[in-house]
Amino acid sequence: MPLFTTELNRIADDIGSADLTIYLHTSAPTNSNPANGRVSTGGGLYASGARLNASDISDASGGDIQNTSIIDFGTANANVGTVTHWSAYRGSTPIAYGSIPSTAIVAGDRFQINANSLRILGSTS
Repeated sequence: MPLFTTELNRIADDIGSADLTIYLHTSAPTNSNPANGRVSTGGGLYASGARLNASDISDASGGDIQNTSIIDFGTANANVGTVTHWSAYRGSTPIAYGSIPSTAIVAGDRFQINANSLRILGSTS
């Protein structure tokens, strides 16, 4: 049974009302393994993820929310590998994941996700 857009917006606004931690992945996270491929120890600075403050998350529209500012992972202090995906956690709870353009990151590289580029999509089915 699909959710109505108003309910999707309520849920999305609830998610967007808290700070999120965004992690990078070298392979796709899944519902059964949300940490699959997550950059970890040996991945340099990016192992701790990047904070997305609630004030930098849009109000829900059509059940979707997105970042309204740059998500800055800083400068890698070790080789990270080729990142292909992201995941969002609220505290220790995974809430969403998606793909990003494949990017090789080595020590000294700075990685950012542009404003309005990371979307957490609601679903009506």
